[in-house]
Amino acid sequence: MHIDSVGRGGDVVVLHGIPQAPDDLDGLVNRLARRWRVHLVHLPGYGREPARVGPHDLDCIEQELLAQLQTLAPAGYSVVGISGGSYRAFRSARRGTLEPRGIVALGPLPMVVQAQREAFREAIGALRAGLEIWPAVVDGLFTEAFARSNPSVPGRYLAQLRDIRAETVALELEAIASEPDGVERLREVSCPVYMRVGERDQSTPPSSAVQALEWLPRARLDVVANAGHLLHHEDHDATLEAVERALTWFERGAPKS
Repeated sequence: MHIDSVGRGGDVVVLHGIPQAPDDLDGLVNRLARRWRVHLVHLPGYGREPARVGPHDLDCIEQELLAQLQTLAPAGYSVVGISGGSYRAFRSARRGTLEPRGIVALGPLPMVVQAQREAFREAIGALRAGLEIWPAVVDGLFTEAFARSNPSVPGRYLAQLRDIRAETVALELEAIASEPDGVERLREVSCPVYMRVGERDQSTPPSSAVQALEWLPRARLDVVANAGHLLHHEDHDATLEAVERALTWFERGAPKS
């Protein structure tokens, strides 16, 4: 699996969303690399990692990532997950595959609920029918006010999505949609968690994070007023500062609640 590693310091693993080009996170990665050694993972079919043959196997990918991190970050690491990347982080932590110092979840997807499962299956059908769904997807990721003031950002994001194979996204969504809800299993995530979500996030609304907060043993949640899904764009400075605070909290040993 392709992993870009930059910077020096304690190790931080960054998991991109579904769908999201790893390059969209360059600003976040470069900022964190001032203080940490950052490992940006290119999941199968994204960025510089070729797509795999056959169904998307969540367990196999977790094991492959774990094997590489045992070499890249043998002393331990924190994880920053964006949207679907946070789902992978939560899933791996509760299963004991990855045991990070802590998880930062931006636009968190801590578990799959029925409404999201139905949305995933609708998207899978549209992708396999060859429909052009990306403009509508991008419209849902940004607030109208941000898109109007910063048109180049959603435009660039749209271009990146069109470079990703539709079947890559369909297979990934299919694998996640087949998972059980698992909200109760969030109690098995023993590491500290920091979640940050936009008040107007349509993809992973704050209600999902609030529900997860009831089950996660050691978690904090911030809701960003008037922001959409991609906080590293819409709430850039404050969100990056919040991520840095959370990573420092993890390194210092977050107290058990």
